[in-house]
Amino acid sequence: MTPELYRRVEPALTVYSGRQLLDPQFAPPGALAALPGLGREAVASLIASRNAQGARAGIIDPLIPLRGRAFGIRLVIEKGQGALTREVVVRLTDQASQPYWVLSWRTR
Repeated sequence: MTPELYRRVEPALTVYSGRQLLDPQFAPPGALAALPGLGREAVASLIASRNAQGARAGIIDPLIPLRGRAFGIRLVIEKGQGALTREVVVRLTDQASQPYWVLSWRTR
C-alpha cells in the first residue's frame, strides 16, 4: 500500500470498533461502497436515509445502544497563524465508574 492510497482510505478505517462487520448506521460512504452486493444506488439511499434522520447533524438515534461503540473525536484549536489538532478515540461502556475507555490519543 502506498502512502497516497493509505491517506485516501484512512478516514474509513478503524481498529477500535471491536466488531467484525461495518455498522451501516455509522460507516462512511466509501466503506459502504466496498461491501459486496451494495451498489452505488443502495449506498446513496442509505446515506440519504441517515441524513433524513439527522445523522449528518450529529444526532444519534436514541434507540441504538451505544455501549461498546467506539467514537473518534477531533478538536482543532486555531492559535495565531497555526492550528493544534487533538484526536481521541473512546469506547463507551455501561460502567458508571468508568463510562468510557480512551483507546487512542494523538496530537497533530
